[in-house]
Amino acid sequence: MRLVAFLGMLTLACACQAERAGDLLAFKVAHAVGDERIEQICCVGLNRFDASPVRGLMSSFGGPALWIELPAMAPGTVIRFSHMVDSAELYERDDPGGPWRVSVAGDSREPSGGALAAAGVAFRLGGSAGLETRRYLRVVQPTMIEIALRAWPAALYRQWTDRHDQVRALLFGFVLAIVLFNLLISVIAKDRVFAMNALTVSSVVLLDVYLSGYGVAHFWPNAWSNTLFNVGLGTTCVLAAMFIREFLGGRNRARAPLRLLGLLMWLAPIVVASQLVLPYWAVQAVLLVILALLLLTISVAIVALALGKDPRARLLVLPFGLIILPGAVVSYLNLIGGIGGDIAREHTLGLMLAFEAMAFSLALGVRIRLAAREAQAAKVALLTHLGHSAQQYAELQERERVRFASDLHDSVGHDLAMLSSALERMKQVPDQAGALLDEARGLARRTLRDVRRVSHAIHPSMLEHLGWNASVENMVGELQRVHGIDVSLEQPQGPPALSPARRLHLFRVLQELLSNVARHSGADHCSVRIRYEHGHVVCLVVDNGVGLDTGEMPSHGLGLHSIEQRMRALDGRWAMTDDPDGGVSVRLQVPIDADPRRD
Repeated sequence: MRLVAFLGMLTLACACQAERAGDLLAFKVAHAVGDERIEQICCVGLNRFDASPVRGLMSSFGGPALWIELPAMAPGTVIRFSHMVDSAELYERDDPGGPWRVSVAGDSREPSGGALAAAGVAFRLGGSAGLETRRYLRVVQPTMIEIALRAWPAALYRQWTDRHDQVRALLFGFVLAIVLFNLLISVIAKDRVFAMNALTVSSVVLLDVYLSGYGVAHFWPNAWSNTLFNVGLGTTCVLAAMFIREFLGGRNRARAPLRLLGLLMWLAPIVVASQLVLPYWAVQAVLLVILALLLLTISVAIVALALGKDPRARLLVLPFGLIILPGAVVSYLNLIGGIGGDIAREHTLGLMLAFEAMAFSLALGVRIRLAAREAQAAKVALLTHLGHSAQQYAELQERERVRFASDLHDSVGHDLAMLSSALERMKQVPDQAGALLDEARGLARRTLRDVRRVSHAIHPSMLEHLGWNASVENMVGELQRVHGIDVSLEQPQGPPALSPARRLHLFRVLQELLSNVARHSGADHCSVRIRYEHGHVVCLVVDNGVGLDTGEMPSHGLGLHSIEQRMRALDGRWAMTDDPDGGVSVRLQVPIDADPRRD
């Protein structure tokens, strides 16, 4: 990371020493009406041009062509537009009655005549020394940018372009190194947020290549240029939204901004696709609005989470608040107003890219350490929770042992003592042997019933012998017979698609829930519904009892802890809430097994 910072500072230092622009020209402007020719602008006896020269003017979305009257300049002088334009036609004539020399350049035009085949829109002026050459420019640019012109002597222009190309190569090389670095870290750390950052930076590089003129000069045909810019703009919106959502995650305080990011993320490609039927400049205007909303939404999300002391959001405050937002604003203002000095004019977006790539790479490096600390803290919390759960489970087991021992002592032990007493009295009072034998027989049957009950509570063998449906029906029937609670049961035929061990866990959970209904709810009606939903077994247990708010139903305890432990073993979810109609509603959701026969 220190090497990345060092290379970034070195690159920016080189860039800041490399620029020296030409002289800013003052020119007169005329606005075309329809598809006018050069003779209708300069040769009809009317002065169509504004009286006062200007050093720049603004084009507009869907606006008409602009005509520019150039001042007198020496032949061989090079003039260059401050930004790429769709089409620029240079008209030159030495003799008022002679033919026009026409040169063509632009983002969507193949260069011809005196147009220079280089990045940007530039012309070498023709003419002969001693002659008064009249020169006009016809500019077509249906999007909003600043149109300004600079002039150089030919030799100085070559020096300027050499330095300009060197700076661009240095900036692009640095950004490319950061992109490759992020992709490598994404593979090593298995964290896709690094790859998303690399792709986002790459999409902004595409925009910079377009705006600087290197795209049509070296990479793609003129006919593709405007389409590719809109695709790059839409891709930047999508990737930036994906990157921020992945970086921040589903943080609660910023749910609304993150949802809006998702909406903008899906809206951008739809708008890009609309250029099949709409003019490119209209699509571009909408995409710029989406990008502005995207930046605003990201700012709100970062601020909301940072104020909530979210460490990941705080990592984004510096790169986003001090680099991305100011860089985007300065880049757009420079595009429409030519603010700043030579560096800001020519390399605003490139410099922002270098800063952004470096700053976000540093932030992502810190994110790795933060993620490692969070993982360590989660591991410690998990171990603590497991230790606490083990202690609670041991307490639960001990409580169950005590309950079983008490049950055996109070019921089975008591009946066996009575049975022993009856048998002893049979020896002492032979004439009452018949009555005592009937009493002993009843005690033995009751003892057998109690033993079966306790045995079933320890392990429900009827689940194996009777099957799931009959076992659930028997459990519900016992609740009706013993406690007088009316129970309605709905369940599909056949056992749930769970392994035998997981099926037993689910049965135990239902057993505990119905036991809670019997002991705590005060209900006279209960419904049990079991069904399949989207690959899950869903169980709903609803009673009409006192509810949770009264405090009669337990909100915690070993029974509910047992349910919690079993639901975790089932990899399921459960929730217990107050039913709107009164009582308590419990919902269980357990994923089904791919192979229910396996244990």
